[in-house]
Amino acid sequence: MLSGLLKAKVDGFMILIENVNWMADEPPQSGNEFVNEVIIYLETLVSTAQQILPAKVLKRVLQDVLSHISEKIVGTLLGDSVKRFNVNAVMGIDVDIRLLESFADNQASLLSEADANQLKTALSEGRQLINLLLSNHPENFLNPVIRERSYNALDYRKVIAISEKLRDPSDRLFGTFGGRGLKQNPKKKSLDILIKRLRDVS
Repeated sequence: MLSGLLKAKVDGFMILIENVNWMADEPPQSGNEFVNEVIIYLETLVSTAQQILPAKVLKRVLQDVLSHISEKIVGTLLGDSVKRFNVNAVMGIDVDIRLLESFADNQASLLSEADANQLKTALSEGRQLINLLLSNHPENFLNPVIRERSYNALDYRKVIAISEKLRDPSDRLFGTFGGRGLKQNPKKKSLDILIKRLRDVS
């Protein structure tokens, strides 16, 4: 009940993710607007809730809310509203997730270090997706050992759908204009191979 109410409140701030520039010329340095608003809300929530809720309940509620935020971020990249995005936008989301992870870390004094780490795991899907998109070797996702260790929260179908939206300057979205002479980014090439192989096994 409480988690549901808080998720609904967070959703009000998550609407601001629509303002993200998915084809940004450079990554935002201090996080996107939505995450800053969410963190202000969460910090206010914690300062109030810690006086009312037992630590175990507060931890569970925060886990639910952080997991919901992570799902929303991934869902936005997956959804129809984002047609394409570039690595600068991914780096911006990386900053956003770092800020959320930092918020989780900061709860160690209130809960415990182990609990704070558990809060961070609630962000796993978003964190692992961004790590994969920023990786120099995204094809490692195909390695079962690495996948289990580093990408165990990711659904390969989501990986395919989201990865296909990633653009870089070599993609020549506008035919020969502006793209002439650019070699394909090795990272993007590796991601394309990953997509193809995942499609082959799906």
